[in-house]
Amino acid sequence: MQQQVAERVAKEQQEKDYTNRAAQELLRQEKIALLMEQRQKADLKAMRVAEAEYRKQHQQKHASATWDLNDPQANRNAPPIRNGDEDGRLGASSLQVFQGEDLLKGERTRVQRQQYNDWLSTQKEYVRQAGDDEAHRERMWELRQMEQVQVCLP
Repeated sequence: MQQQVAERVAKEQQEKDYTNRAAQELLRQEKIALLMEQRQKADLKAMRVAEAEYRKQHQQKHASATWDLNDPQANRNAPPIRNGDEDGRLGASSLQVFQGEDLLKGERTRVQRQQYNDWLSTQKEYVRQAGDDEAHRERMWELRQMEQVQVCLP
């Protein structure tokens, strides 16, 4: 009976040892998994930073093959569609020359504005001069009135 108790205590001790070793192994594997996950996250972050840096340096918008389709300033940077009726880029079927079209509208408008400004300044000068003349006539009339009053009064 003593032997059975000793065997049972030994068996229980073996089970405890096995359970402890299994728990320690489980903790060790959990630590390894946690370290691997942290390393994976760090690698992923480093890879994203490197990718962003690469895109910043080598894949800019204006360097892409389709940038001319997406350029918001394309109309401003583009040359004019044509440079007059005798433009060499116009072909037989280009339909770029239209009867009654005013290619010199911008220049004509600028000249008209300048003429208007000149006319306006001339008119202002005329009105100012007329006002000065009227003021001079009134002053002269007042002086004559004063002279006549002084002549009449002895």
